[in-house]
Amino acid sequence: NTASDLALASGFPQVAEHLKALAPAVPLFLTLSPTATTGLASPATYPNGLPFDFKGFVVLLVGLPGRGKSFVAAHICRYFSWHGVQSRVLSHQDFRVSELGSDETRVTQVEENQVASAIATETRNLLIEGTGLVVLDGSHATRRRREALRSGILQVTLLNPERFIMVEVINSNEKSILRNARRLGSNITMEHLEEYSKLVKEQEKSYETLDVQLDRHVSFIRLIEERRVELNSIQGVIPTFLAHLLHNLRQDAPSLYLTESGEWEDLVLKKLGGDSNLTAAGNCYSVALFEFISKELARNRFLVMSSTATRAVQTCQQFAHIASLDPFNNISQDDITSGLGTSPVGSTVSLDVLNTRCRVAYFPTLVDINHGDCEGQTEEAVQAIFPGTMANMRKDPFNVAWPNGESINQVFTARLEQHIHDIQAAQVPTVVVAHKAVIQGLLVYFGLQVGPESAPEVDVPLHTLFKLSLGLDSHQRKIEKFDLNPRVSELMNEIRLVGESLVASSNTEKTTEKSKSSFEM
Repeated sequence: NTASDLALASGFPQVAEHLKALAPAVPLFLTLSPTATTGLASPATYPNGLPFDFKGFVVLLVGLPGRGKSFVAAHICRYFSWHGVQSRVLSHQDFRVSELGSDETRVTQVEENQVASAIATETRNLLIEGTGLVVLDGSHATRRRREALRSGILQVTLLNPERFIMVEVINSNEKSILRNARRLGSNITMEHLEEYSKLVKEQEKSYETLDVQLDRHVSFIRLIEERRVELNSIQGVIPTFLAHLLHNLRQDAPSLYLTESGEWEDLVLKKLGGDSNLTAAGNCYSVALFEFISKELARNRFLVMSSTATRAVQTCQQFAHIASLDPFNNISQDDITSGLGTSPVGSTVSLDVLNTRCRVAYFPTLVDINHGDCEGQTEEAVQAIFPGTMANMRKDPFNVAWPNGESINQVFTARLEQHIHDIQAAQVPTVVVAHKAVIQGLLVYFGLQVGPESAPEVDVPLHTLFKLSLGLDSHQRKIEKFDLNPRVSELMNEIRLVGESLVASSNTEKTTEKSKSSFEM
């Protein structure tokens, strides 16, 4: 009944022994067994408990200490969790401590196999419980350790070998290594760093890099100095997604700024979607945002990514003017003052503007969620026309789509993927001006430790700017929130004062002319 039995009966004893060693209890044919309660067939399973159609996979990190492996592991989990795959990170060091009572890296072959067996068992249990991705974090510096883990996990999980992928992180940049060392804790002293440096040098002596000849039977990805990626036996959709993610991942990624467009006319009228112009307050937010970013990123190059919706384009109009003069290069004061002179509300141009160096790019994929048949209508009208739809959306705002429109889930999976990679690969700070659902998605992915289904609950106040530092591990990131409404109010007040001044001046002129006419008469 087993594959090894069939091989033996067919005259292939060596193959039979090999199959028996790999999976001695796996039957040749897996059958569906009816359930007692429903009479329906239950999913077929392997004798080890994993479902017959199991699609999970394992990623093993490889590299010397301080190369950013934990950073990479966290991002791998974040990316696949975003796509609905339950992910877990296991540490080889933790298992050494639990199994051997010490985190000593040098162990005997027997101890190596003991730790590998424990990790393999835990990996199998996680996969049975529904975890789709297990990432093994650690140096895994020798070929012996890597092979012990690989063979042990493949034997107990019966995974396709192509679903066990090694990812080697190679980084010789001393600043980057020091930065990664400091990520180990908030109270790292120079003594700690010196001990850490000794550990790195000790492991360098026995380190064995992945090799296309010696490891040709292994599926692996090598990240070399964050500039080059080497692939070996990477096949299938998920491994390809993994390679694409790692190709665009930067450990020293610059800051990310997220904001919804300024207030627009349809919002005031409580209409869904639409492509209306900014209100007076929205135009003031355009100025306030430009002032803030110009000061925050003075003398730094940065990229503005904008939706193509009218209100987003108008929110970016100040940046667009600067970029049209000479993107990413020095701009003279004469160029700026000839184009802006004063802001739309009469304020003089800040000196920070003279050092603003930006480029603006417009993306239709960043537009607001498609409200379909409800576009341009009020929620009250939609409730009257589609009461069932609104009730379903309140129950499941993430998955339920607007009639002939989009759901938030569809916005995330169909439109944000490319921008996530673009932001992670960016070499300059990025400012995203878009819409509520888009901003919620980017906040969840880059800043919040929650699943994408929680995005509709994320608060995105009007005229508020979010800042995220992407160079930190996801669990260390802080979302800074800047409320620019006070500055918008100040600018609105300036508009009012300017208007009153113009009216007073006009009335004075009329009074003077009237007095002059009376005198002449």
